[in-house]
Amino acid sequence: MTKSPDFLNLVESLCTRSSMYVIDGSFVEVCAYITGYASACDDCVLSGEGWREFNRYVTALYGFPSKIAWPHVIRTVTADDKDACVRLGDHIREFAKKREVQSIDEIVQELRISHLQVNDAKPIKVWRQFEQCIFQGERKLIEPLIQKHPDAHVLWAGGGYPSGVAEQLEDIQSNYPVPIVSGSEDAGEVTVISADFGPMRIREIDGCWRID
Repeated sequence: MTKSPDFLNLVESLCTRSSMYVIDGSFVEVCAYITGYASACDDCVLSGEGWREFNRYVTALYGFPSKIAWPHVIRTVTADDKDACVRLGDHIREFAKKREVQSIDEIVQELRISHLQVNDAKPIKVWRQFEQCIFQGERKLIEPLIQKHPDAHVLWAGGGYPSGVAEQLEDIQSNYPVPIVSGSEDAGEVTVISADFGPMRIREIDGCWRID
């Protein structure tokens, strides 16, 4: 896979907000400029099928379904436009480097394996337990896993699924990756991405991990 130094330099300039090619450097504007440039370029990492491959890379990186567009994924897991632009630049450079030596299928497979390896993290275990309890719909199981909230009752108000259905849903969920996209166990707060719930914060409170 050929990469254009000029393109990567342009990405660096745009994503650090030091470029004269955009007006205010918003994430949407930067995405539009990079997309247009890559569409007219025939030798950069995002040319041709490169965009589809990059979409697979970003969605696999954060555990999103591949049908979701990469700009939405990046903006969802970042705090603001500045953070999103920096993250985009990092991801394009990382993707270009990986594609020099690996196929997109190899890259995606590695990411899936890495997601499975973090399943032993305490916040991930709590999230998995929460998903199972949601299917069962019992307050006594759900309430100890969440932070206090005045509307928490909506989580158990409808009751649970029939036992056979709940078991099938739990089996499906167990095969979905739940990556940690920000924070750390040491810091006492992480944000995870779930295919059904999107980004969710989990905090350690009095020695127990609880879902926001």
